[in-house]
Amino acid sequence: MAKENYLVGLDMGSRSVSAAAVCEDGGGRIKIKAAASIELPKGLERGIVMDIKKVSDAVASVMEEIEEKIAPGNMHEINVGIRGESVQSVNNEGICNIIRTDKEINIEDVYNVIENAKALHIKEDREIIHVIPQEFSINKKTGYENPIGHEGTPLGVKAHIIHTSVCDINNISHVVALSGFPHNETIYHLYPLGEMILSEEEKKIGTLLIDFGAETTSLAAYKKGKIFFSKELPIGMDSITFDISNHFTISSASARTLKEKYGFALSAAVKDQQFPETAEVTAMDDIRKKRVHIAELKDIILPGLEDMLQAVKAEFETQQTPTEEPPLAYINNAVITGGGALLKGMPEAVTRFFGINETRLGTLNPELFIVEDESAHHQKYFSAIACASYPILIRDKNEFEPAKKKYGPIKRWISVVKELLR
Repeated sequence: MAKENYLVGLDMGSRSVSAAAVCEDGGGRIKIKAAASIELPKGLERGIVMDIKKVSDAVASVMEEIEEKIAPGNMHEINVGIRGESVQSVNNEGICNIIRTDKEINIEDVYNVIENAKALHIKEDREIIHVIPQEFSINKKTGYENPIGHEGTPLGVKAHIIHTSVCDINNISHVVALSGFPHNETIYHLYPLGEMILSEEEKKIGTLLIDFGAETTSLAAYKKGKIFFSKELPIGMDSITFDISNHFTISSASARTLKEKYGFALSAAVKDQQFPETAEVTAMDDIRKKRVHIAELKDIILPGLEDMLQAVKAEFETQQTPTEEPPLAYINNAVITGGGALLKGMPEAVTRFFGINETRLGTLNPELFIVEDESAHHQKYFSAIACASYPILIRDKNEFEPAKKKYGPIKRWISVVKELLR
């Protein structure tokens, strides 16, 4: 019996490394075979690799756990998600005159106009990792989703372009190679996450996607079925954990537990809850025990959360270019993901704060996914699952991108030797 080939996604967050293995089930759905995660208090900072040795050891550990779960299957390719302030985006336009007598647009014309859209003034130490067509125009008439087969000139395209630091990409490659595994591609984690979590209807009517991480918050806005805005903010839910820790002079681990167990995003919701008056926690010295009053949490969490949501809202209210509307002008709903989205009352708080119709928590769509590892339902695995599913959800379906080389199973020690010889 042939071994099954699995696509693997790796997500390096602020305090953990997560991975997931998926494959197609043959019936149009994606099978999630395995998910694993390891806490990493040091080594990563706001999604950026700070200690290659520590992170590569963590990657090796989590990938070995995935290997055990999918055995005797093969890791066919590994896609790594990138996040953090180094990831930036811009909307740009490209135009291409068709000078042939035959003006019928073909795939090469589309490649050319997309390549022209990539003509950005960015520094040499940056690399474009995604060019996402939003719409095409023919003879200055806009609104075409697929121009192939139409006649006319010039051919134009509006595209959302995502670029990041070459050094950060290289550091990720070093980390994965030193862990003993082959690295296929680095992708912006929020791009496949949006394709995985949002419905086609949500993308058409105007929806915000907010991924609340520990030290970063990832933002995207969709309209007309496409992504029109993305942004990485250097703030996350750990800022609230820090406030709790300082207020009570307790350890960060105890502060995080208090936030997750007793914290609320809305003051109105707290009144209906039955909580004990105090809770026992560990002091900052990690030795002594002390008791804290739970009722004080709302006076710490709510102001901190308001500051964070205000920073997010300010980005969505900003006009990106003189000709573009700010994202909030066309938004109706929001979808939230990440560990911070699990704070009780968070969907209602986002709805009220942004003045939109509805906010929901992102989930795995059962019509798209077959979940064989039940732990995969936790928010901390969603970006890893999205990165693993990237070839299925996006890359192999994108007829406007030249085909990229796909890698078969590679002996892990070959990749290690190649990395050491670079």
